[in-house]
Amino acid sequence: MLNDYIKVIYATKQNIAHFYNLNHENNWAADYVLAWLPNYNYFGQNWFRAILSKHAAHTDKPLVRLALTNFLRFDAFLTNDNVAYTPDSETLNRAYAAYRKNNEYMPFQEMRYYTNLLIDAKRNNETQKFYGLLHQFLQEFEEQNIREFNKHEVMIFFCNTLIWLKEYQVAYELLKNRTGFITHFAANSAKERALHFYGINLAFMKTTFALTWAVNRIPEPRLLALTSADFDHPTGLLYNDYIRVMYQARCILTGRGAKHKKTLYDELKTLTDKTNYVRIYDLVGKAT
Repeated sequence: MLNDYIKVIYATKQNIAHFYNLNHENNWAADYVLAWLPNYNYFGQNWFRAILSKHAAHTDKPLVRLALTNFLRFDAFLTNDNVAYTPDSETLNRAYAAYRKNNEYMPFQEMRYYTNLLIDAKRNNETQKFYGLLHQFLQEFEEQNIREFNKHEVMIFFCNTLIWLKEYQVAYELLKNRTGFITHFAANSAKERALHFYGINLAFMKTTFALTWAVNRIPEPRLLALTSADFDHPTGLLYNDYIRVMYQARCILTGRGAKHKKTLYDELKTLTDKTNYVRIYDLVGKAT
């Protein structure tokens, strides 16, 4: 569970800035909070990106540098590059090379790194390279000795990013046989050891599945229905705004009636104004 210290740090912009001002020379504390408890709600905001960029340059751990570089690049993509402090591809590749020299295979960092490579290939219209990288990541991932719980966990995060890349069919093919994990997760998450820091929650998981079904125009099963309780999990502190952006997109894609959709778009605008994740409009289109 997230401890009270982390809740206080991430409660406000001022608290985060104060924490880093006090601990910017303390690699252990800064690494723990900024890299291992990443806050998806703030990655599109320059004040937070400035802190991450500064710490990526300061940390003495290659794994932390790669984690922060991965996030800075991926979330710049979510803002349509309407942010500062975005490392270039050479910086990313150097961080990855240093990590591979000093660490064993780390599933989440590999997934995030390959996501950034896929983004670059997509931007450059390098279709053959894109699918070559996709195949390479999936093949290497399957070759690892990873527990089934953690395989599902990583793959759900990966498919979440594939939606942003508009690789809808690929995301569906990777998720369609994993819906049973939702029930398993609900029953066993308390005793399973997550790979993703403090783990995903049901809101993130259900939204990823539901949006994948929605963009593919496939009726979603009942088990994907979200409840307010799903958003009450303590880990929501790290990504509830991010999840709500995607959930709102799912509601727009499945909603009916012009008046209802206008309300949904208004709510989405409030969220994108807050997070800067405007790339979501590539999925749902602009309000009419």
